Amino acid sequence: MSFTFKMLYNGAIMKKIYIYVIGGGLLIFLILLLSGFLPFGFNKSQNECRGASCQPVQLVIDVKNSGLGSAVYIEWNSITPKPSSYALARATFDGNNLSSFQSIPTVSNTRGNFAIDYDVQRGVTYEYRVIPIYGNSFNLDGIAKVSGARVTADFIDTKSEKIVFVIPQKYLEERKDLSQIIPSLINGINFIFSNTQKQFSFAEIKTYNPDTCINGCENIISDSKYYNTGALVVYAIPGAITSAYTVRGAPPTVILGNESLNLANSGNDLSPNSGFYSSLVQTLAHEIAHTYGVAIPEYYVYPTAIDNSDISPKIPAVSLPTKYLKDVMYTYQDNFKGTSFGPLSVYIVNANLYHSDLRFRSRGLSDMSQILPSRIAIKVNDSISKPVVSSKVDIYCIQAEDPRYQGLHQQPTLVKSLSTDTSGTASFTIENEVKQSMSAQKCHVLGFKVSKDGFISSSNYVTELQLQEEKLLRKNDEFLVQFTLKTN
Repeated sequence: MSFTFKMLYNGAIMKKIYIYVIGGGLLIFLILLLSGFLPFGFNKSQNECRGASCQPVQLVIDVKNSGLGSAVYIEWNSITPKPSSYALARATFDGNNLSSFQSIPTVSNTRGNFAIDYDVQRGVTYEYRVIPIYGNSFNLDGIAKVSGARVTADFIDTKSEKIVFVIPQKYLEERKDLSQIIPSLINGINFIFSNTQKQFSFAEIKTYNPDTCINGCENIISDSKYYNTGALVVYAIPGAITSAYTVRGAPPTVILGNESLNLANSGNDLSPNSGFYSSLVQTLAHEIAHTYGVAIPEYYVYPTAIDNSDISPKIPAVSLPTKYLKDVMYTYQDNFKGTSFGPLSVYIVNANLYHSDLRFRSRGLSDMSQILPSRIAIKVNDSISKPVVSSKVDIYCIQAEDPRYQGLHQQPTLVKSLSTDTSGTASFTIENEVKQSMSAQKCHVLGFKVSKDGFISSSNYVTELQLQEEKLLRKNDEFLVQFTLKTN
């Protein structure tokens, strides 16, 4: 022992030992760095999988039935470095063999490490695999190199959906009665939904620290710990835009923005008969209805659609039918008990009770063909009901604007021109040029201007609300627009 200490304190030997230790340490460090064992350096990340020969990261996957309708919940562990998104693939299993894997919608990392597959069949066993994506593309071949998890899809027939409220921790600390107030909101929401087949139950209150929010609290919204399987989640995020998420692959989500400040302010009376309570439950009911596909796009902005062109005759300003004036999608009342849902809203909620009907969850062209008539016919007669032959029919797209942005109306866009036949009729298919305008949420209103020499020109409009009513409520695949032209 004494000999060893003497050796260590010998200056010459110490220099040699330092050289060996430092040199050996550097060598080990370089070996680890180049081998990819260290989380930094110049090597290609082991998480990155771009070619068929690379080995993608094995994620720990958990799958189970979502707890609402026929859907599967998929969750996987977070990894570092953070990928730009995740690729999900699914195959069916017949008890012996797996089918080929098919890609299902890529999940953006802003939605975190979980997703819901709504497009499943009861009784079918599915295997899910997930790989992280670094960059803008991925190779599906990498799916074969990782293991997955299996689940047999089942249908959970419940028309009562749980609601989780996620609020800032300081709200509960500053307002002690919130733990009683928040569950009471369910009663108001259920009253508004009472003419539908959907009802709700309170699940729980979860809290977060707004100081940890990143990019509008995306990190909170995408964290699976705030989600409760089979639930709709309401996030109170002060300063955010109140909105609803209905995108494919994501859980139904409501963002309660500035309205959430009503929860925080202890001076606000939130008893069931108060104005603050009425405002809050109507806002929640409105946004929750969006998660079933109601008013997508937001066609309740129709009253602001106007014809600001110089082309005569002017298309009349759009107005909503009186049957919708108490619909919570279009207007709020002083007392929430004076609101409900209109016929079209009720139909869509009832048709999409489990958020699974893709017609009402996206705005793709194929989805629109299921909710709009395929043709529009224009019938032109004179004042004694005789057909007006060869009258000119111009069809315009009128962009509806949110009332908050009045003054930004664009000129109506001419979509196509037609001429009436011997029966005084012109018709057209709602083709891609019209569908694309509508799917981009730029054409909620179609305007019609009809003219012929010797007659006084006339105009009218059709809203997407009316088109959906014709298709979904009256089951008609053609919408008829009638004109009566008077002679000069």
